[in-house]
Amino acid sequence: VERHPEAGRLTVCAVDAGQPGLLQVVCGAPNVTCGITAPLALPGAALPGLDIGRARVRGVESHGMLCSAKELGLSEESEGLLLLPDDPVRTFAPHSTSTTGSLPSSLLPTAPTA
Repeated sequence: VERHPEAGRLTVCAVDAGQPGLLQVVCGAPNVTCGITAPLALPGAALPGLDIGRARVRGVESHGMLCSAKELGLSEESEGLLLLPDDPVRTFAPHSTSTTGSLPSSLLPTAPTA
């Protein structure tokens, strides 16, 4: 996690999305720090009122979006990223009773790294 070179409120994160290599994601959340686990919307994901794609944010390539509860449609307000337990799949999977309410595969929990 590093400060964006052209925008003091933004950070540039190297994100482990469970794929080979790290993804670069530009983030504006005030609570983004190294080592957290947060939802990641990959290019092609559709969030309430927002389609996610690759983007250049003030000259820096971003390959998705780290998400707040509000951006996921889970809350009316947000103070920053939705922080998840270290193993969100194991934590949330036993509580699922229906596949109709599941998150799309393009929306993955992930941990930003330095």
